[in-house]
Amino acid sequence: MTGGRLNKEFYVKNRDTASISVSSRGNLRAIQEARAQRLAYMPTVVANENAMIRTETLQSVLGEEATVVTAALESTDDIIEAAGDAVGLVVDVNTPVPTEVFEGCPDLQIVARAGVGVDQIDFEAAVEHDVTVVNVPDYCTEEVSTHAVSLLLAGVRRLTEYNGAIEDGSWNWTDGQPIHRLNTQTIGFLSFGGLAKRTAEKLSGLDCRMVAADPYVEAEDMEPYGVEKVAFDELFEEPIISRFMRRSLMRHTTFSTKRRSNG
Repeated sequence: MTGGRLNKEFYVKNRDTASISVSSRGNLRAIQEARAQRLAYMPTVVANENAMIRTETLQSVLGEEATVVTAALESTDDIIEAAGDAVGLVVDVNTPVPTEVFEGCPDLQIVARAGVGVDQIDFEAAVEHDVTVVNVPDYCTEEVSTHAVSLLLAGVRRLTEYNGAIEDGSWNWTDGQPIHRLNTQTIGFLSFGGLAKRTAEKLSGLDCRMVAADPYVEAEDMEPYGVEKVAFDELFEEPIISRFMRRSLMRHTTFSTKRRSNG
């Protein structure tokens, strides 16, 4: 047995045997052999080789419940080869997990998406093969919302234009004209999920009007954030638009080149 679904009693028995062997021999080689024996009976979790996935954190959480290994999962064949006898699979946002993976990894019990959403994971195949699919709903919510506010303020205050003018040797306050006060502007959110909500919270003290278009969120759910629900076409009449769209909404949304978006 080198992974897969683990017989807990078998693992505990061999773990105890390994411990007895170490205490009786009491040397480094025995310790190394015992550790190797224990690892041989531990289930495996395969994580995509990606800087966004911190395998040391995964291993610290799982402890002795499983061994975390990394692999370059650039194709479906790569995943099947690396996780053929694994019980867990951790992938980044750019790695698809199609039906073939579930068929080729019979011991798989869980697929974890290291990010928001599970768009590229074949959900029907996961259900058919009794595999649990999880994600990280609040992944980078703070970072992305803060970045969105930063870009918004930079745009309103024309920082890019001023920076370019300074690099060209100009120092004239009219270089960035026109500049409008933020408290006279309307901020529009295209979709109103977790990211948009957190962004709205951060904008709430800047005295700007906020509106949002999202067929999946009711007006009363937007109201606590100081946001007014509007129709999709009405949204694009607003001067500043921030886009936080889920893929399911993007598939049903058509953008006109005449429409203006800063998101």
